Amino acid sequence: MRRRSNTDLQREVDNGHQPWRLDPLDVAMDYVYNTLNKQGGEFEFYYYDELVQSVSYTYKKAGEKEFRVVVYKPIKKDNTGIWVIHTGTLIESQIESAIPEGMQIVVNSGMA
Repeated sequence: MRRRSNTDLQREVDNGHQPWRLDPLDVAMDYVYNTLNKQGGEFEFYYYDELVQSVSYTYKKAGEKEFRVVVYKPIKKDNTGIWVIHTGTLIESQIESAIPEGMQIVVNSGMA
């Protein structure tokens, strides 16, 4: 199955399909429930960055590690623009799930 580009998704929404992609919380919930296969839990607004049009939510579920979901508008910055998951969030979630309990990872960017 071919993964659709953000441009394709924006075009679909512009044509009246998948209107839930216009709501940042709906996109965050879709990612957590359908991509990460989580059930239940709670979402809490964390941060809105007006400059880059991104919204962060914290997902919490009893007995599980809390994590952040970041969505942003890649194409249109007005109220007709779709929200998508920030790819850095995907990578962060994959890394965090591999870290043993009680351990941390420190990343060195190599910048002087």
